[in-house]
Order: sequence, then C-alpha cells, then structure tokens
Amino acid sequence: MPDAYDCFVSGDSMERAYERGNILLVDPAAKVESGDDVVFMREDKDGTRYVLIKRLVKVNEHSFTVKQYNPPKTFTLPRKEWRKAHLVIGKYNRAS
Repeated sequence: MPDAYDCFVSGDSMERAYERGNILLVDPAAKVESGDDVVFMREDKDGTRYVLIKRLVKVNEHSFTVKQYNPPKTFTLPRKEWRKAHLVIGKYNRAS
C-alpha cells in the first residue's frame, strides 16, 4: 500500500467507532463498499478542503449514502462534490 496515509480524528460524530484523538489508517486505492468506514474528501473552488469520516450505507453513480453515530443521522453526499472516498483499514487508539 504505497499510497496509504493516516488521518487524525478531530470530531465526535463517529464516536462509538472512533474517538477524538484516534489516528486512522487509510488506503486510498482500495474499493469502498457498503458497511465500510470511509474518509470522504472534497475541495471547493477557492481551495478550501473538507474531510468527513462516515460509515458507507449505500453507493450509486450519483451519491454516497452515509451514516454517523453522534448524533445518529443518515444523509447523502453527492459524488460530484465528494470525489474522493478512501477506505479506513485500521486505527490507533488515543492515549488515555
């Protein structure tokens, strides 16, 4: 996995699976499927970048349906905006 990278968890929307301070291991080359935890990325025209970590519920050619745990919520991300979807393959727990 030459392009694998790590990602620091800074929010609590996926708490129960990931806590603030965890470090996720991510494989950008792996195929994502329903049930996977995924790092989604988008970049606006002004260069502002956004990153979400969510559980993938469903994928089709137009959108990703995702869910979070805190607060419990399911919603849709348009694929034309959220162009990158990278598979979470592991995590390091934060120090207690």
